[in-house]
Amino acid sequence: MFGILQGRVSPAFKFVSLISIASACLLFMSAPASAACPNEGFRGGSAAALPDCRAYELVTPPDGIPPSGIQTALAEGMFPTDLSSPLGTSFVYSRLSHPLEEPTEPNGTYDFYEALRLPSGWQTVRHISPSGPEAVFPNTGGISVDHQYAFVQVSRVQRVHDGGSLAEGGDGNYLGKPDGSFELAGVGSLGVERLATGRYISPDGEHTLFFTGVESEVSNWCETAIPPCAVTQLEPDAPPTGTSAIYDRGPGGPTRVISLLPGDETPAAGENAQYQGNSEDGSVVAFKIAGTLYLRVDNSRTEEVTSGEPRFAGLSSDGEALTYVSGGDIHHFAIGTQADSLVNSSGDARVVNVSADGSHVYFISPSQLDGSKGVASEPNLYVWDSGNETVSFIATVTESDAEGFIALTNWEQALNLPGGATSGPGRDPSRATFDGNVLVFQSQAQLTSYANENHTEIYRYDDAAGTVDCVSCNLLGPPTGDARLQTTSGSVSQPSFQQIVHNLSEDGSRVFFETPEALVASDVDHAFDVYEWRPGEGTEQPTISLISSGETPAQYFAPFGFETTPDEPIFAITPQGTDVFFQSPVGLLPEVQGWAVYDARIDGGFANSALPVQCAGEACREAIAPSRLSVRTSNRATRGNVKPKRVCRHKRGKAQHRRGNGRRSCRRRHRHRHRRQHVQARAGIGGGR
Repeated sequence: MFGILQGRVSPAFKFVSLISIASACLLFMSAPASAACPNEGFRGGSAAALPDCRAYELVTPPDGIPPSGIQTALAEGMFPTDLSSPLGTSFVYSRLSHPLEEPTEPNGTYDFYEALRLPSGWQTVRHISPSGPEAVFPNTGGISVDHQYAFVQVSRVQRVHDGGSLAEGGDGNYLGKPDGSFELAGVGSLGVERLATGRYISPDGEHTLFFTGVESEVSNWCETAIPPCAVTQLEPDAPPTGTSAIYDRGPGGPTRVISLLPGDETPAAGENAQYQGNSEDGSVVAFKIAGTLYLRVDNSRTEEVTSGEPRFAGLSSDGEALTYVSGGDIHHFAIGTQADSLVNSSGDARVVNVSADGSHVYFISPSQLDGSKGVASEPNLYVWDSGNETVSFIATVTESDAEGFIALTNWEQALNLPGGATSGPGRDPSRATFDGNVLVFQSQAQLTSYANENHTEIYRYDDAAGTVDCVSCNLLGPPTGDARLQTTSGSVSQPSFQQIVHNLSEDGSRVFFETPEALVASDVDHAFDVYEWRPGEGTEQPTISLISSGETPAQYFAPFGFETTPDEPIFAITPQGTDVFFQSPVGLLPEVQGWAVYDARIDGGFANSALPVQCAGEACREAIAPSRLSVRTSNRATRGNVKPKRVCRHKRGKAQHRRGNGRRSCRRRHRHRHRRQHVQARAGIGGGR
């Protein structure tokens, strides 16, 4: 994430501090509250010190029951999900064994809800998971970015009950719809596969991607269910029953086969398809058959990318560029031109992050790929820019950064390839902006002049400036804890691996993270708290601000009878960084006693909070529908922070028209010109990369 100490990367890892240690202490001063905030009346108590005119808004009911994020480890149909809508007007959460009285008919085991931000406050208006009569013990899978549709798993056999009406025909995977109804996900013109597994739902449910069969040994619910999978042929052009296939359908159909070979040829028996990823709108889907990587475009044609057991590493948000790894070499494949660019040829690269527009590939290699920079046989972090097709050295990290359950090289697992409950974005300790110009990552290495003593810190790399900054380094005292981008606990009170957290704002200027260290004087609890870092403007120093309370109790016994941590973890952040959803056991508003989820919202607060809510269900949704999705959201395949495409005002040549990448080329020309100007302006400060 963003840096507190600024320094330029050098081959010998001697980073030149741009400020003295004495003045650097000022960087940890919390940003002062502004008396000019238009919502000052809603910023009482601990909210008075929040930056950006933020105010706390209560999102979940004030009954003290700990809400949860997505923690359904057994659910089939799970994919990376954002608990907040793009504009922060919708939030989804779950309750375990403690359902709400409204909406009615909970299942009482795992109830998933949607809360909407209405003029008079947040209200839980919708029950996303099945009701008690429908499913006794359901699991909710991935949810569309507009929170309209969700995958739901039900099981017939339970410890006590029969499973509910949805499970009368056996175990099944369903698609939950906005009106509260459910339909089996795996439905085609030739039949039904109850255990078809969902893989993605685009906004409005236009593209609902699912597959039939077993993806991996970890994902074996299909084999153990009652009755087990038949892997049914659902459409005439699909492979025969018994062979896995990938399908696409909208609510109510029709169902179309995705996993067709070039020329729309049907795979033979035994040629099982494996889902890999998709574009943001679901119109381009990557899949593998017999070790060959394919792309299905607009449900109209299939293109072969490469054979030889390549590993999928991301599809760009617009579906125009695909990244894959073959034999330790990373490839950038331009779909329009079929051009395959080699990122490295050292045979030892591991992907760290791919920007959502596909232009930047961050990776680790033990080789020295940028002249003499880096350290031979050590994990060197590099970036490849498709604009000039060059590799640039960033820093050398530690082996522990590159290996482990949470590691920089977990990008492929973060894409949610087959891996059961252990895959998802929670395993990826890095974030990139849409254009890849900024990367935020966790590392135990000392990458600035601050002596972090092997503690994990959050760093921000600026590709235009060629600088690495430390965001979480604590100059108020020696390091005492490890910072993180998001928690990966699947406990009752905390999020799990599948939740998307936009720690880096889409413009790269805001960074959010969790740390147990007190980076400001008001943080006194020694628990994980939420911080926001922002760069200074002009000659001003960066500022760091506490977002959560910093006053959680030393221990807390949840209503479920066990001790839980007093952390205040991030649940979601909107792509622009305007809303930060986090959980706290501390009553941050007068009406709250105990656990709740809050939104630290810029210009937040409710002038009409004393007024009763006059809508319910779809009526509430319709009241905010026009503006709910007016900004784009992150691509689930690459998970970069997405911002709207800019239209190139320069004329494109014929070659660019043929390539179909004129706008991207225009953006790159401006970016590289800006980079040259920025580096030249700072040439007198220190050595370049």
